[in-house]
Amino acid sequence: MFNLYGMLKIENCLDRVASARRTHFWMFLGGLLLLTAIMMFLNPLFPGHDFYFHMTRFDALIEALQDGRYPVYIDWKSVNEYGYLNNAFYCDLLLVPFAIIAIFTNSIFAYKVMIFVITVLTGLFTYHAVSVIIRNNYVAAIGAILYTFSYYRLLDLYPRAALGETLSFAFVPFVALGLYYIISGDYRKWYVIALGYSLLIFTHVISTVLTFITMIIVMAICYKSFVREPKRLAYLCLAGVVAVLVTAYYLFPMLEQMASNTFYYTVKPVSDIRFKLNGPYVITQGLFTGIIYSDKFIAGTGVILTWAVSMRLFVYEKTKQLKIVDIGVIIGLVYIFVTSIFFPWGIFPFSKLGFIQFPWRFFQFTTLFFAVAGAYYFSCLKTKKRAFAMGSIAVVFTIAMLYFYGRHYTNNQQQDVTVPQASAENFYNLQGIEYLPEQFLSIWYAEVRGNQADAGNEDTQIGDIKKEHGITTCEVLVNRPDIIELPLTYYKGYSATVDGKAAEVTESWRGLVQLPVEQSGQIEVKYTGTTIQNVSPYITLISVIGLCIYIIISRRRKPLKQAGNA
Repeated sequence: MFNLYGMLKIENCLDRVASARRTHFWMFLGGLLLLTAIMMFLNPLFPGHDFYFHMTRFDALIEALQDGRYPVYIDWKSVNEYGYLNNAFYCDLLLVPFAIIAIFTNSIFAYKVMIFVITVLTGLFTYHAVSVIIRNNYVAAIGAILYTFSYYRLLDLYPRAALGETLSFAFVPFVALGLYYIISGDYRKWYVIALGYSLLIFTHVISTVLTFITMIIVMAICYKSFVREPKRLAYLCLAGVVAVLVTAYYLFPMLEQMASNTFYYTVKPVSDIRFKLNGPYVITQGLFTGIIYSDKFIAGTGVILTWAVSMRLFVYEKTKQLKIVDIGVIIGLVYIFVTSIFFPWGIFPFSKLGFIQFPWRFFQFTTLFFAVAGAYYFSCLKTKKRAFAMGSIAVVFTIAMLYFYGRHYTNNQQQDVTVPQASAENFYNLQGIEYLPEQFLSIWYAEVRGNQADAGNEDTQIGDIKKEHGITTCEVLVNRPDIIELPLTYYKGYSATVDGKAAEVTESWRGLVQLPVEQSGQIEVKYTGTTIQNVSPYITLISVIGLCIYIIISRRRKPLKQAGNA
């Protein structure tokens, strides 16, 4: 009798919680903040694979803001002060708020704040997207937690320290929501996918490409929606154009540099994707890891998501939402297969995707699909009590994973987060130095040559070279016209003067800056940027302002009725 009374009391309590829709979000937000704090406490910051690379970028941004030189594309201190055009290929715009925090504190504290903020935003964006698409706050909350604190995201965040990809986790659900509006929702909210995709472009180009591939797959599955209402495709194209304009600050200069030269990332790639494929045993490990860890690097979805998705075996009722999450699971399973040795990466068109470096990047999308699907399968269990119990178990398992994850890597990783002195031995803290010009002889060349200029004529005399805040100067004495090669990495955007007169800057056969000198005088060279680099920030600013005005106006209109099943 007591047990029956107790069960009824629990059921009534769960019913009250389920009906209190206004409190759902605040309960989720409290849990999200608590789990983020637990993650930060149990997983202290340590230098993962790409940590020093991103801290070098971060420190250069901080210095540019302090000196009033932002926006800046080149880090003139890098590569033994030869210069490295990192920001034209790896956008720093979203790092600016945290760099400002660093000015008043320090870079490590600001980096930790960034991790905390982006983790919370990942949870919030996922919650909102899932609550709109699935229309279930329970699924939104559990799915967001499973995704935000997933094994693969922790792998990105800590041992890999892949900051760009980690940040992109927050915006992939944003894009998913926008695509939902385009396919079967109010397509007049096309600006959602435009904003989501713009943030993704600003964050990580490779994730942007993989998201685009996933979008194409989803659109192909839901093609009937575009056949019935072709205007949906037109609005998607509009969103694409707007996203290009919004990201002009980064996209246009990057494309300009790519068209102007050939760089290491094409001729000396960091990694060959064919050598990063997994066999059946490693893939199975990736599906069941997350609590017990191996010293070997194992990418995967983790045991929690595998367990959550397995709950599909106990779901029998067919709904529109079930169809959506099932499609996601199928795509996720295909992506797991894509990471295997059985996938034909050497065959066109897959051979053209080698630039993604690591096939396991597809786990980012598998993780999202599995997290949302698992949460939905929990919600489909026979009683609210069972659904509540499964969600609670998922949260407890997540906390356990955070604990064991932090304990494992704290015991096995170097703890010194101080960026070491840059040298050729550590590739100047630039990882694969992918953005050096193809003609640049080697990473050791800058160190061996040092701060020396080179002249074509033997009788040309060159004074000591001075480099101060990105401005290179020296005195030159010539008896006849000559070509002077300076210890500066060549990128399009350099300008030079000789004795106050403009001189044309070109690339030498060693990938360095060179310029003609017809008379003696002082040479001054600095990176002033290209016309596109100088104009594109204004295109972005005007586009953002225009889009904000449009959104404010459009939100006053009545929403369209949702379309039928795609």
